[in-house]
Amino acid sequence: MDSVLLQSFLDFEIIAVNDASTDNSLELLQTFQKKDNRVKVIDLKENKGSGYGRNLAIKKAKGDYIVFLDADDFLMPNALRFAQKNLRKKPKASVLVWGFRMCDKRGVPKREFIPLTPDKKMGETPFQLGLLRRKGFFAFPWIYLIKRSFVHQHQLRFTEGIFFQDIQFTMQALYFAKSVSVIPKVGVNYRKHGGSVIGNSSVKKIYEKFYAHENIKKILEEQNTFQFYKPVYEAGYLTYCLFNCVKDFLMLPKNKVTPEIKAFVKNKLHNRFLNEGAKNLLHITHSLGKNEKHSRVPMILFLKTATKQLNKGFEPNPSSSMFFLSKISASGSCSKVANS
Repeated sequence: MDSVLLQSFLDFEIIAVNDASTDNSLELLQTFQKKDNRVKVIDLKENKGSGYGRNLAIKKAKGDYIVFLDADDFLMPNALRFAQKNLRKKPKASVLVWGFRMCDKRGVPKREFIPLTPDKKMGETPFQLGLLRRKGFFAFPWIYLIKRSFVHQHQLRFTEGIFFQDIQFTMQALYFAKSVSVIPKVGVNYRKHGGSVIGNSSVKKIYEKFYAHENIKKILEEQNTFQFYKPVYEAGYLTYCLFNCVKDFLMLPKNKVTPEIKAFVKNKLHNRFLNEGAKNLLHITHSLGKNEKHSRVPMILFLKTATKQLNKGFEPNPSSSMFFLSKISASGSCSKVANS
């Protein structure tokens, strides 16, 4: 909250959603609200999830542009000021994207991501880059500043009730935006909290990640543009959905591996899609820089190896599945994959 209130740009409102917190969050928010009339607190009596909270905040918002910020993340000093300067140069921009720093839980910066302008000569668009999580166009909502009228015009909303509620919102925003402005500076600091791979794996997350990514395909089909975007969509789907979900599946505790989830994942790993998706990914990878090639090519080997092992009756469990994960980690690719 302080990082927003201390901005040199003063013309903004803060809509803070308290999602039925059990600590003193509500009390702190109400204190800020009493001290500063730009702060408006929405207190939910039962936990609804971040998708619901963000959608509610969108309805209440009155500003020209909407910026999202998670509870423990913080803006860079003067972030809103340099966003305003950028808008003066490009007033027709529906979406702005700025960079971010990934920090540890104490807020110490560990890695920086700066967005790059799409190369029109190469046929790049913000949406295509978003599907591939390239050049700083990730699925994180807090790296985008989005015109409020544009949000309502295209009825952009977060998917409620699932972990990956932001994927559809951000990809739709990039798809419909006629003008996207790149701010080549860090605007926000994102705290990445620790947690074991085992602790982060769950059947619910696997189902919901597939649901979120496959919703993008449905949207493209509704717009009659799926065939046009199919190679890029499938390459992104293989990289950021299938790869991560199979990795999570292999790390599930033995008592969580039901016949249903096993059949579900094996069905997603059918050879026809893997072969076609791998060809699309390799084709796109040839045009990428060395670092990006390094992070994508081993995924194909990983998925094909996992498919063969599952077809042979391999039973997922954290200890034996480390074999697959070590293959990827040894190549250095895990640290370069954005998990969203």
